[in-house]
Amino acid sequence: MATVPIFEAMRFEVARKHPPSWHLRWLMRWILAERGNTRFIVGLGALPFSLLPWIAKRVSVSGKLRSVIAEISCNRPKFTSNIYSPTLFLGKTEFPLPASSLTRNRAYDYIRNQQNVVQPEHGTIGYFLDCLTDVHYPGAFAGTVRLLNSLGFRVEAELDSPCCGASALNTGDERAFEKMARSYAKLFANAAYERVLFTNPTCYKTVKERYPEVLDDEELSSLPEPVLDVELYAQLPAPPLHPAWNELN
Repeated sequence: MATVPIFEAMRFEVARKHPPSWHLRWLMRWILAERGNTRFIVGLGALPFSLLPWIAKRVSVSGKLRSVIAEISCNRPKFTSNIYSPTLFLGKTEFPLPASSLTRNRAYDYIRNQQNVVQPEHGTIGYFLDCLTDVHYPGAFAGTVRLLNSLGFRVEAELDSPCCGASALNTGDERAFEKMARSYAKLFANAAYERVLFTNPTCYKTVKERYPEVLDDEELSSLPEPVLDVELYAQLPAPPLHPAWNELN
């Protein structure tokens, strides 16, 4: 959901008179503000479905399709995301399960240790890893880094980035938003690169358009310039890749 300043200003105004419930404040200020806490909580939430899969109806996949997916997973394990984490249904409501820690570790291992930059003519670019993709599709991070490598970028990613603050904006929690913004500023201040890439447009708009409301000029001047992925790719030649959907999602 893109940020809309006038709506968020109204939410803040309402929240001053009618504060968010305690559980929303707890979620914004202590769970989403810390990536490790977020992963722990979503892991607990998925645990009942892992231990007792019969409590939810799983999406059926044909045997032939599953064998094809398994073959792809073996050939490209670091770029395959949530192959064996199916969507669950409780009644008519759809719930995608979080990705496994194995999937996340594979993606992050590539980012940390296995980047292959043939021609790093564009230098180093930062990469903001948003919380929604981290929870459900961390393989997309590795796919994006692979793409950037092929375009001539070395990628530096903060694997434990905080939530950008868009969730706090949507709930009207000013204190949580400021906490998340300052955590981001502390993490990326005086980085060794001039630009940081965003593949989540809501996070991009939040950092670019809303952080100036809570960070001072000195803090802002120490941060790398936020760049949206599609805007960056539009300025570059086509990559020498022909990825399949499973390699980048």
